[in-house]
Amino acid sequence: MCHFSATLGMTQTATHKKSVTLCALASLRLQSLLVFSAFSLFSQIVWVVIAPIFLLLGLGFGVQKRLGFDIKTLTRLNFWVFVPAFLWVRVLESRLSSHSIVLVVAHFLILGVVLFVLTWNVARFIGADRGLQRAMTSSVLFYNAGNYGVPAAQLAFGAAGLSIQAIVMMLQNTTNFTVGLGLHAGAKHSSRKRETLIAIWKLPMLQTLALALLWRFSGWPVPTPFNTAVHYLSDGLVPIALVTLGAQMATLK
Repeated sequence: MCHFSATLGMTQTATHKKSVTLCALASLRLQSLLVFSAFSLFSQIVWVVIAPIFLLLGLGFGVQKRLGFDIKTLTRLNFWVFVPAFLWVRVLESRLSSHSIVLVVAHFLILGVVLFVLTWNVARFIGADRGLQRAMTSSVLFYNAGNYGVPAAQLAFGAAGLSIQAIVMMLQNTTNFTVGLGLHAGAKHSSRKRETLIAIWKLPMLQTLALALLWRFSGWPVPTPFNTAVHYLSDGLVPIALVTLGAQMATLK
């Protein structure tokens, strides 16, 4: 009887050890699969999203070093022609609901407040003077939502990403002329405030947005020649923006 109990105990112990070993192997296999999946996803993002962007950046960088673009003209062309065309197409063809637009705006505002508070206080904590404090806050608060953000959103999320990024770019440019001017210049005088409001209204993006919203809610058909031309311009935003950004990087010292 005792011999039988001992044999049974040894069998149970061996079974338990085998179960533990199998569980450990299964856990290790699961971890390996998770690591492989994460690496595969990261590789896909780099290959599909990041690589095309850096190829165009590199093209702009190389051509600028070789030939020398007029950066000011390229920037103006992008700002006054391609970006408004992009916004026009996104507003008229967007399928975003009002709820989604409100969420995008709320996210942008919350993120902006959090970044502002964190950077401002970190700059104060490290002992930065007021000028450096404002410069640090601006560099964090005003990220590249256009030249880099638009192609990244398009490659990663398709048409829906473009519509959302158009809103973000619009908000980013508006804050540049409000919070940005406040950080850099102070804007303490009423005359400066009036000039700021006039400058904001003169932004081609705001005027395009207002006209596009009016056209969309009116239900008027867009004339075919105009619609075709503005789509050509909208499609040209991504390559022009990235080549311009690469050229700008080539001029940094």
